[in-house]
Amino acid sequence: MDTHSVLELDSVVTSYRRSARDRNRRTRVVDRVSLSLRKGELLALIGESGSGKSTLAATALRLVTPDCGRVLFDGKDITHSSQRQLRGVRKRMQVVFQDPYEALPARSRVRQIIEEPLLVHGIGRSRAQRIRLVHQALERTGLSPAPLFADRFPHQLSGGQRQRVAIATSLVLDPEVLIADEPVSMLDVSARAGILTLLDDLRRDGNLGVLMITHDLSVAAHYADRIAVMYLGRIVEEGPARKVVAAPAHPYTRALLSVVPPKDPLIEVRAEPLPGEVPSFSSLPQGCRLVGRCPWAVGACVDTDPSLEPLGDGRSVACHRTGQLPARTISSRRHSHG
Repeated sequence: MDTHSVLELDSVVTSYRRSARDRNRRTRVVDRVSLSLRKGELLALIGESGSGKSTLAATALRLVTPDCGRVLFDGKDITHSSQRQLRGVRKRMQVVFQDPYEALPARSRVRQIIEEPLLVHGIGRSRAQRIRLVHQALERTGLSPAPLFADRFPHQLSGGQRQRVAIATSLVLDPEVLIADEPVSMLDVSARAGILTLLDDLRRDGNLGVLMITHDLSVAAHYADRIAVMYLGRIVEEGPARKVVAAPAHPYTRALLSVVPPKDPLIEVRAEPLPGEVPSFSSLPQGCRLVGRCPWAVGACVDTDPSLEPLGDGRSVACHRTGQLPARTISSRRHSHG
């Protein structure tokens, strides 16, 4: 795996105006987030709906401009690049959205949909060359024989096939970064497995880094190299996927993981759901953002918002109680037969 970060967010802050009338009051949706993505890596960004994951993705893609901090692509600062300057970057950094039914124009054939990015970026000297690239992208996503799928309309495809077309539309430009925003949330179970395996295979080729946004920790645990857990605009835990899943250090990560069924059906993990409602971005608590829902909160949690600190094992966590949480309750349902 390439150790060079192809995409990097450095202390990024992104906010939105609370209303069109009130231009002076803004709400921070991404707050001092730092992340990096390497080629050949699958980084999973985890969190509940409304935690700021999609806004972070839009910031990384420079679809929105952060208030402060930096966005770097291949070592180059693109935070304040103009739309013209970003044209070349966006060829190398693509996105796949969650709804394959809305992402594809209904009246265009698959070959026209995938060919469009080539036309926009002026790739291919002839139509025959572009169609050859279209067929290669289809084959790469498992839609074979490519000519058969190229002439179909979206309504003639299943949900999983539509999402493969959406991925092929991104891959035809041979990008170095693919941001997949909830890529399987609209698909049935069998189609989900196929798409996730596809993304896993694509990044293992070595030239593509995948940032996968999801609320499903079980998906991240199985496919990701690293996991970053996001809660109300902040990264609260980050590190190698196996270590985060095996020993979650933040109460929010523990709560997410506790409702994931273990691989061994004879092992039972006690659920640790968090009480209360998720506060809105416009009324965040003064201290830790989880303080009103965390069963292990102490006085420092009320007064001070903890920063993300390294644990020394490749992980980082933002919690005043790091290393002090009680052990998770794990029991076995096995019975001896004598």
